[in-house]
Amino acid sequence: MDIIKVFFETHPQFIYSGITGGMFLSALFPISFIFYGDYIFLPAAILAQSGFVDIRSVYFATILGVYAGDLISFFLGHSLERTIFTPDAKYLNTHLLERGERFFKKYGKFAILFSKGLPIAPGITPFLAGINRMNRGMFLIYDLIATIVIFAIIYGTLYGGIGAVRMFFGW
Repeated sequence: MDIIKVFFETHPQFIYSGITGGMFLSALFPISFIFYGDYIFLPAAILAQSGFVDIRSVYFATILGVYAGDLISFFLGHSLERTIFTPDAKYLNTHLLERGERFFKKYGKFAILFSKGLPIAPGITPFLAGINRMNRGMFLIYDLIATIVIFAIIYGTLYGGIGAVRMFFGW
């Protein structure tokens, strides 16, 4: 165990790379349904609070991973062949697609901003925004703002109140 500790103390870039990669996967549709970001940012906050890693670097690695995952999910949805939507289908029908397009045109920025604070929603919202052809520039700006704000709140809360987190998990 000491070998692992010494290795990560001398090479913290592997921890930051792991945080970025893990948060990327947690934001990537459809992986986001089975791999949650909590598995990454809670231990990262504990490592930062204990002085093992720098909180600013953890924060940057998290934002980089989540934003990259959101971009890939958005462009995956955007490049999806719309021929799978047919007028008479039960779930993938053109009527629902048109409703989704109207929704994202009217409320897209709010959907992106507020989805970050809900369970499951952060992983699927970029994909749905892409399918429904949300404006790319608007998506890029509002997703970056939402990612920066939500993780500032999360890491600020966890970093400041880490004793409560440790007590909750029994560490």
